Amino acid sequence: MRRAFRRTVRGIAVRLSPGEVEILGALPALLLAVDPDEPAADRLDPTVYPDDPGADAAYRDLTRGMLEEARTRDRSELAVTLGNDVLTTEEADAWLRVIGEARLVLAARLGIDEDGWERHAAGDEPVEMSLLRLLGALQEDLVSALL
Repeated sequence: MRRAFRRTVRGIAVRLSPGEVEILGALPALLLAVDPDEPAADRLDPTVYPDDPGADAAYRDLTRGMLEEARTRDRSELAVTLGNDVLTTEEADAWLRVIGEARLVLAARLGIDEDGWERHAAGDEPVEMSLLRLLGALQEDLVSALL
């Protein structure tokens, strides 16, 4: 199987198909479109203090701005570097975070809430499930290249 990412002396070499580039390029828009009332929003911003709504609200108030800034920066980094043949470690880390967020959103929308979903045979499945599998493979390959 072709590896999409490989460590080199220059950094993380990128070999994506045109379709993979298109999919990764669409991730920032997918993430921006998450409605605050849908379950996917809860995956991205889980309740930290379930037994103390006041503490949870205070935590969210303290971290919301920093988290949104970091996510915006990561999504922008992905968009700007998507055509590059080589990524720095920092750029690859930003890609990992965006891919991870997208996987959380897709899993929430598909109702996946436990490990083991990937053991079910691929085949006649929703396109979102195929996308989740692809993103998982890319994420795993990128992590391996970084290690």
